[in-house]
Amino acid sequence: MNYFRLISFIVFCVLPGYSHVALAHDFGIIQVELRETAPRQFTLSAPVSPSQIALLQPPILPQQCHSVRPAKSAIKSSSVTYAFSCTEALTASDSIDLPWKREGIMLSTYWLGQSMQQNFFSRSSNIISIPVNMLGVSAAGLIGSARVYGTLGLEHIAGGLDHLLFVLCLMMLTQGIMTLVKTITAFTLAHSITLGAGALGIVSLPAAAVEASIALSIGFLAAEIIRKIRFNQSSLTIDHPWLVAFGFGLLHGLGFASAITGMPETDLVPAILFFNLGVELGQIIFIMLVMSIFYLFRRIFVLNMKYINMTTAYCVGSLGCFWFIQRSAPIFS
Repeated sequence: MNYFRLISFIVFCVLPGYSHVALAHDFGIIQVELRETAPRQFTLSAPVSPSQIALLQPPILPQQCHSVRPAKSAIKSSSVTYAFSCTEALTASDSIDLPWKREGIMLSTYWLGQSMQQNFFSRSSNIISIPVNMLGVSAAGLIGSARVYGTLGLEHIAGGLDHLLFVLCLMMLTQGIMTLVKTITAFTLAHSITLGAGALGIVSLPAAAVEASIALSIGFLAAEIIRKIRFNQSSLTIDHPWLVAFGFGLLHGLGFASAITGMPETDLVPAILFFNLGVELGQIIFIMLVMSIFYLFRRIFVLNMKYINMTTAYCVGSLGCFWFIQRSAPIFS
């Protein structure tokens, strides 16, 4: 079995060199204010904790605009503000680009002499672009909410490697379609409960602790897979995977909830509903994709599933341990 230990050691050692890839997903949505303080004078502000200030770089402004000196931003303990002025008025062809490591922003715009406008903008290619011509258009309504938050949920699970690997471990622990359906249903029910509770502010835990616990859950399931395959042992997790899926699903739901915190109260209920539906759709697509790949490979090649599952468990477990160490550091900082 030294072969599997060697694989685990190699994966664990090379991960620090690819820490930007190993991050499961970026931080969620952030509430941002764009305020016109005087004709062609603006401020862009966002709440941010001191540990996340490095994730918010100065905005990329239109050509006729420049940052106000002496400082590009005024950083306080709980917010960051960028002030800029423009020699000419902003036009519909202009855009303000934010090179921020966020999944999206909910922007509240305050034009002089006008009522507040609110819009959602998601990240694309590491940039959150704010087209000026969109700042007078509301994306409210049931259809608009379904499109915005459903897409966000789908993108969140697609970029959440930790959640996907946890689902993969659940698939490897179960035997039979009915057991898989029962286990995935328990996981879905659990994270739906805490997703809603976390987004509504009913339950609140430190984000760093939640993310570290999610990583630990991956390592735990990987160890259970190894116990089952290598040592042919039994445990509560192996005998009743749905029970453990429900327990850890409560943690994963709090991780999902961090993506939609800061939503305005009027959008919170549809945001929770459609974001969760987007997450479930992405989860179903992932399960079907994994099952299809294994089916095709088993039809084409002669596979030793014991070795494949063992190798996968060692690699996934190493990644979960790496994430746990990486995410535990902010807890003590």
